[in-house]
Amino acid sequence: MCLSGKGVALIECPVHYKDLICIELNNEEVKIEGHHIVMWSNSLSYTIERSSKTLLGSAITGQGLLHVFRGSGHVWLSSAASSLVDRFHQGSGIL
Repeated sequence: MCLSGKGVALIECPVHYKDLICIELNNEEVKIEGHHIVMWSNSLSYTIERSSKTLLGSAITGQGLLHVFRGSGHVWLSSAASSLVDRFHQGSGIL
């Protein structure tokens, strides 16, 4: 779904808007685990990828799928992801 144009839009969100965390990407890539994503800029490329090259590797690590954003734009996360954002700013690239 994408919003464009002029006017007012209402979006239902599981957290208060003041509790949203915004990550800015500048021709970067970020991989996010779990269900922390609320919304993202239309300018970003979005894919879902396995966290490991093999299904066995994914099963061993306990991680399954990653939400992958590439390009320039913003990704908004719920405040439950605040510790993940710290990892991104430390250069991990995977949240």
